[in-house]
Amino acid sequence: MDPMYEGMLLQNERRVLQALELDRRPPAWPTRGWGSATVRQLDVELLTPMIDALCSGPRSQRSKVAKAIRADARNKDPWLEYLLRRLLEDPEARELVLGHPICRRLAECLARQ
Repeated sequence: MDPMYEGMLLQNERRVLQALELDRRPPAWPTRGWGSATVRQLDVELLTPMIDALCSGPRSQRSKVAKAIRADARNKDPWLEYLLRRLLEDPEARELVLGHPICRRLAECLARQ
């Protein structure tokens, strides 16, 4: 996924934690930049540290989601696909994703065709 679209998924830390089936932040989890319009490299500042935090430590101690996805930050697409699917399943998170300016603009462009 192009980093410009990652902003649709990384708007709300609480919703991302919920989508990843986590009840609290794991060690080394990124704490700044969620939903910020000033963060220009979401993949570098949020996504990679998030995946690294979930994939650190012994495999036996990783979250259920990290074990299932079995990819590290070099292959972020499985993580983004999982997040997108989970966020769209949650009505409140779905509203955030579909209300993002990029998503609204895509909907407008597709409606014209």
